[in-house]
This record gives sequence, structure tokens and C-alpha cells, in this order.
Amino acid sequence: MCLDGSNHFEFTYKAEDGTLYLDFALDYVTDCQYTYTVDGDKLTLIGGKGTAEVGKVYELTLVKE
Repeated sequence: MCLDGSNHFEFTYKAEDGTLYLDFALDYVTDCQYTYTVDGDKLTLIGGKGTAEVGKVYELTLVKE
């Protein structure tokens, strides 16, 4: 994951029963969970345990070129 041009964070993930789990390689980075749904080309994530804003909704849409 690259947050800006200089901060890179390695992680592994698991998606299970509607929850996305992110496990960061660095111990000082908080592991977190998102509830997710997929509807066609849209992925919706809702912040959960360990996220900066629990309940915040993020919508990502696939851009086809």
C-alpha cells in the first residue's frame, strides 16, 4: 500500500464472510478490518476495528479503459 510518494506499507489480507482483514508487516502499524460488499463494478468498504474512522464508507469503482 502506498499512501503517498514515500510511505509504503507491506501487508497481507484475507476476505472472509464479508470482512476484509489487513495484517500489516510492521508491528507499529495497526492491523484493521473493513466490512465489504461488491455490486457489479463497485466495491464498498466500511471502516471497522483498527481503522481511523469506524463506520466511514469508502466506495471504489472499477474504471474500464
